[in-house]
Amino acid sequence: MTDWYTYTVTDIVGANVTFEVLTHWSNGTETTSILEEDITTSFSMMVIGANLEPGTQIREEFDWEPIIGFPMIWPPRTLNETIMVEYEAGTREMNVLDWVHPPSFGYTRQIYHWDKENGIQTYYQVDSSATDFASGGEYTYIAKFQLVDSSINVLVIPEYPAGTVMLLVFIAITVSIDLYRRKKLHT
Repeated sequence: MTDWYTYTVTDIVGANVTFEVLTHWSNGTETTSILEEDITTSFSMMVIGANLEPGTQIREEFDWEPIIGFPMIWPPRTLNETIMVEYEAGTREMNVLDWVHPPSFGYTRQIYHWDKENGIQTYYQVDSSATDFASGGEYTYIAKFQLVDSSINVLVIPEYPAGTVMLLVFIAITVSIDLYRRKKLHT
């Protein structure tokens, strides 16, 4: 089980965003991994385009064949609405995708929120129930991930950013935050 994750953008090249993901496990250990996302095709959708409007298709139809060998076709995913969400630093506009997977082996609903101005995922919830083919029993799965803190208030990821410039900005912000945290910890 995990207590929290920290996603740090380390590189942007074209439509690809690279994150370093720090996972803090419930037993107190931490692991670091790398996640690469294409803002137009990635499965996890940690980031989408900035300043998109409701009705914008963010993913095309997706033909998926899971390990169990039953193909599924997911329809295109289109933003439903833009909502306002209150954070400690102020109110932010969020793009929302709330959709139900096509019936296959059970029911799955996914709800996503992305900061409208920068396209970074701030909320994800999945509710699922289906038949476990190995045991024949039913299972229910519910998970929720929510942004609780951010090192910056606004970060715009343009459609085709200048990767080197953006990387330098991220490094400068990260160093500034790290120095601030160290100063705060030692006072």
